[in-house]
Amino acid sequence: PFLITWKNWIFDVPNTATMRGVMMGAALGAIALAVRTLMGIERGYLRGGGTD
Repeated sequence: PFLITWKNWIFDVPNTATMRGVMMGAALGAIALAVRTLMGIERGYLRGGGTD
């Protein structure tokens, strides 16, 4: 019984915190990319995003 509750805690608490961090990082990255694209800073690979 002790190992089952320990396993449940491991799968609930650290896993939830990790997923929250991953989702926040992905959201911030998407926002940063959107801002850079709207400002014209991000040129991308398809439009010749190499060095000028």
